[in-house]
Amino acid sequence: PLSAIVGRREGMEIFDEIFFSGTFGGEAVSLAACRATLRKLERTQAIPHIWKVGQQLIDGLNALVCRHGLQDAIKVLGYAPRSVVAFPHSDEREARVRRSFFMQECVRRGLLYFCSHIPTLSHGDAEIRFTLDVLSEVVALYAEAQGAGDFERRLAGPPVEAIFRRA
Repeated sequence: PLSAIVGRREGMEIFDEIFFSGTFGGEAVSLAACRATLRKLERTQAIPHIWKVGQQLIDGLNALVCRHGLQDAIKVLGYAPRSVVAFPHSDEREARVRRSFFMQECVRRGLLYFCSHIPTLSHGDAEIRFTLDVLSEVVALYAEAQGAGDFERRLAGPPVEAIFRRA
């Protein structure tokens, strides 16, 4: 856990006069981890690597989606360092069923997949190749399920629930 309160000097000067602490105010491990991370970012090509790997995932998945004519059914949103896979549908529950099916089939093939890409410096060619091989199989299965209109029948359990709900 790491956060910072920042602002203009005149707004921040109040903190010289008051006591302020957060839940993890005395916790130093996160500060050490942040410092180590910043040093690694400064000393390596991590940022360009993350952009490159992320773009490979986006481009690879988009190619698979196009190959199966699923451009309206599967969308990759965001930027290379953090992208998400969406399953747009007019029925919110059906969108969650489709997402659940996609995740289930990835897990069955050894890829723990939450329909997002957050590449790191440790992700290399082997990981990208493995991920895209699994996604290739899963996108083909998705096309079959869409053609049959039976995503829910293919689920081994209940679909994922909405994280944020309107009251």
